[in-house]
Amino acid sequence: LGTDEHNGVLHYKLRLISKPARGRPARESFIWVDATRWVVTHVESTPVEGRKVSIDVDYTTVEGKYLHPASMKARFDFEQNPDSLAERIYSPNRVPRKGSMEIFYSHYKVNQGLSDEIFEKERETKKK
Repeated sequence: LGTDEHNGVLHYKLRLISKPARGRPARESFIWVDATRWVVTHVESTPVEGRKVSIDVDYTTVEGKYLHPASMKARFDFEQNPDSLAERIYSPNRVPRKGSMEIFYSHYKVNQGLSDEIFEKERETKKK
């Protein structure tokens, strides 16, 4: 769809559309890709009519050169009828209409016990 600036960083905004299936309409999602680091930093989707999911991903550099997710924060929203106290008490197993969650990633180990030669040999055979 073009470019967008988010937190002072240029991003490419992409629109994804699912294929419609019998009884299920096509759904669209949007993703924002950091134009410098080529990683997805934000996702917005409407999986079911009236519901919205948005995800933000922050990254960290591991061992000075590998970019990996550091945290992911997801927000779930429902445009109509927010959860009432009665619904939470009498239907505790029902999926909430609103909420959020955050995941933190840590203790990355990259290629532990693997020799660099494994990857060099693959490159050599691909060239032939």
